[in-house]
Amino acid sequence: MIEIEMKQGEQRRIKFVVKEGSTAYDLTGATFQLKIATDDAVTVIITKNDGDFDKTDVADGIAYVTITSTDSDQDAALYIGELKITLSGGSIDKSEDIQYRLKRAIT
Repeated sequence: MIEIEMKQGEQRRIKFVVKEGSTAYDLTGATFQLKIATDDAVTVIITKNDGDFDKTDVADGIAYVTITSTDSDQDAALYIGELKITLSGGSIDKSEDIQYRLKRAIT
């Protein structure tokens, strides 16, 4: 399971690394989507579409996305997420569940 822990109102750049065995998987031509939802997967609180991703290093199996301070301005709780990758050939791969823990911030 992938785990991301942040505080309310925090901004962070998240790095995703995709490997096949121990070798980086070339993601050239792939599209990405990240969704984070309530733990029961009913309400999506964050959606990051392909244009939100930094694909500078996709040939090395690496993509980045930024969770903004506005994105993380949610109730402190445990959320569930999923990274969807559509490969250039059209096949779709989904990540293991992403545990997104948003901790309370003192303002």
